[in-house]
Amino acid sequence: MIGSQKDSIIEVWKDNLKKYDFIHDHFGFECDSCGCIPETIYCCWFFDKEKKRRYLRYECLNCSDKIFKTDGYLVNFISVLRITSYCYFPLIDKIENILFVAKHFILTKNNDIIKAKL
Repeated sequence: MIGSQKDSIIEVWKDNLKKYDFIHDHFGFECDSCGCIPETIYCCWFFDKEKKRRYLRYECLNCSDKIFKTDGYLVNFISVLRITSYCYFPLIDKIENILFVAKHFILTKNNDIIKAKL
């Protein structure tokens, strides 16, 4: 089992347009799946049981509904997150103490930030 909805943590940010996205240098976090910047965004923490790590993704309502309400989609989505993290961070399995993997950076348990080379 890769992960399930009960392993995921979802925070609803109704004031997304007031939040500063430091990666993209503008207000409002964009959906990591479709790229839109909605007023309400879902901050999703997906858990990969196989790798024992969390992935942080921001999803709009439509994309989060697709992920959580389409049969089998969540399992495939977590598999894609794992592959994507290998693309961004080829040495990811050698990094110890990963707290979570975001789209462009990793945060370790000792608060070190490892940025992706894009």
